[in-house]
Amino acid sequence: MLSIMIGKRGYWLVFLGCIAAYIVITLGTSNPELAQRYNLTATGVRLVNLTIIVPITAIWIVAFYGAIQMKEYAAAIHGSTEGKPFDLIATGLVVSVLGFPLTSAIAAALKNIAINTPSLAPATTIIQNYATLAVAIIAFYYIGKGAQHLALPVKKRSVTFDNSRWTLAFIIISSIFSWLVISHYGGNTRSLYHMPDWLVIGTLAIPYLWVWYQGAVAAYCIYYYQKHVKGMLYQRALVYCSAGIGAVIGASVFIQFVTVFNERLSRLDLTPLLGIVYILILIYAVGYGLIAKGAKKLKALENI
Repeated sequence: MLSIMIGKRGYWLVFLGCIAAYIVITLGTSNPELAQRYNLTATGVRLVNLTIIVPITAIWIVAFYGAIQMKEYAAAIHGSTEGKPFDLIATGLVVSVLGFPLTSAIAAALKNIAINTPSLAPATTIIQNYATLAVAIIAFYYIGKGAQHLALPVKKRSVTFDNSRWTLAFIIISSIFSWLVISHYGGNTRSLYHMPDWLVIGTLAIPYLWVWYQGAVAAYCIYYYQKHVKGMLYQRALVYCSAGIGAVIGASVFIQFVTVFNERLSRLDLTPLLGIVYILILIYAVGYGLIAKGAKKLKALENI
């Protein structure tokens, strides 16, 4: 138990340190482009940033709490059939949530560099894109692997396992996304990603599609697993986790589609632009809120 508490404290220290770095860098970085476009003072820019920082930080804290609860639940059932799968899922959740303030702090720092040295803007954009992608790949590798291992025993006992609906949805979304990435910029994505089209598709679009597929299958596997286990409270907790992972994947898809239209969205007034940001925050709040609720219920069941 002592080692678990030390580990828990260490996780929280790293997490809160990343949040602090993100806030300090974001509020300390001037944004002359935003100030000029919307006729804002330096104080006005900071206030706009605060309207985003405050709710997103609250969501991160709730999400991290849920991830740690899942980690503790996995430790409590260590040695059981479900112990390792839940530990893999929990590890993925910790990486995913920890990655938010970490990559946001990196992005804020890189933005500061790009503002002061415009010639480095392409390099900072590329680094930011790949840093965010790397976190997503690592997180959903663990989440997907854990969820599939969790469902494996019941899949072997049943012939009703069918993820064809997820596969069809994935094919449709991947086709639309790949088409938009190329066609929206007239076959030239350099203005957004600062890389040739083939490199964008091969090293950004396809890996993100893999992440989304892993997440969708993970959500389905957890949902499928809960339908074939006993205990209404246990099933309900797993449904929350499944729905939460699905919502998080939905938010990731939303972010990438918004990124494709970044050039047009930048022309919007401040109010609708903030509205889009708040919609994204809301989706993440629902997703990680459900995961936290499910993890808390699982932990409570183990303590009964």
